[in-house]
Amino acid sequence: KSGRCLVSSAKRDGLDFIAVTLNAPNDWNDHKILLDYAFENYESKEIFKKDQYLKTVNVTNGNVEKISVKSKNDFSIPVKKGTTANVTLEYNIPHSIDAPVGFGDVVGTVDIYLGEKLLGFVEGVSFGSASYVEPKTFGRYIKKILLSWVLMNRTIC
Repeated sequence: KSGRCLVSSAKRDGLDFIAVTLNAPNDWNDHKILLDYAFENYESKEIFKKDQYLKTVNVTNGNVEKISVKSKNDFSIPVKKGTTANVTLEYNIPHSIDAPVGFGDVVGTVDIYLGEKLLGFVEGVSFGSASYVEPKTFGRYIKKILLSWVLMNRTIC
């Protein structure tokens, strides 16, 4: 019933657009006009850049007290040139987490809204030199004491 359908997409300057026509008598030309219009009238607005700092999180039962969280990926949206987007961010990253936490573990998300519409999200991952957090255990504590004692009491030949 929809007749001839055509779906096309194009990427230019970091923007991706899709054109769809149903039963259009001049669909190839219509798609060229639609895509050219989109590229001429819209620009990319960066919301997050990969590895962007998001938050510091407290760690309980670990060998460090805090870890930092960064964005796992980029996130951009197209906006009409000369306008601003009503973007709001909802951080779903806890204030504290329990150990262990590995480097690159997902610890939360940031939801991205345009007005009241959810556009997507960025995952927040742990990073930094102290990102691997081991749980504090009695065995680990004894191992640390014994290793110190051995290193202090070894003889040099």
